[in-house]
Amino acid sequence: MLDLRRTFSVSDRVLTSKVPLEKTENIMGKELDKAKGKVEQAVGDLTGNKDLKKHGKADERAGRAKGFVEDVKDKADEVVDKVKEKVVEH
Repeated sequence: MLDLRRTFSVSDRVLTSKVPLEKTENIMGKELDKAKGKVEQAVGDLTGNKDLKKHGKADERAGRAKGFVEDVKDKADEVVDKVKEKVVEH
């Protein structure tokens, strides 16, 4: 996997993260979906809009599903790396 260094500035501090760009995009996507869903649910509650609330729940579930899929993919990558290490040792 491609390893890129990204810099994020927070106020006057600069933080450097050694996270692959693809992973950062996936994390942001799932968190964005979950946050958007929660906001839509809250607005739906406040306005009495059941459709908006339902759509918000669906967005939140989509974010959770993306997170689950990403976790499974990460675990599979770890297993593949461990198998490769064992093959190289022998």
